[in-house]
Amino acid sequence: MGCDIHLFKEYQDNMTKEWQSYDTWYQNEDNGMSPIWTADGPGRCYAAFGLLANVREEYSYSYEAKGLPLDACRLVREESDSWGSDAHSHSYLTKIELNSMIIKLSILPKDAADDVSRQKSYVFALLRLLEEEPVSIELHDEAVRRIVFWFDN
Repeated sequence: MGCDIHLFKEYQDNMTKEWQSYDTWYQNEDNGMSPIWTADGPGRCYAAFGLLANVREEYSYSYEAKGLPLDACRLVREESDSWGSDAHSHSYLTKIELNSMIIKLSILPKDAADDVSRQKSYVFALLRLLEEEPVSIELHDEAVRRIVFWFDN
């Protein structure tokens, strides 16, 4: 059985300081909200999963999973809860942390070149994903953005 990542985009509202989703959601048959997945998001890459949260692979430079953020928006919390025990290794990274990750990957020794190359490509894809905004929301460049994610088996 494969392991997949579930990614969500949030930004921090400048006025309220609360985190808001800027993914696209739809009302499901249970009158709850479900995310609309896009084919543009990065998919399964165990080298990247190992980098982001020590999932399926482990590297000396891997990041530890931080858990679901306590201040995650309601939609993301409810989606996480809906996965129950099938979801694991919850974490989140800001746009600044992802850019720092690219720098860190750029100065690693060349002996892990294949994995590092895949990891950098994946992190660049996450950064591109954070830049995608639905038509109804226009975020300023200085808006604090993050991805919230977890894995399933």
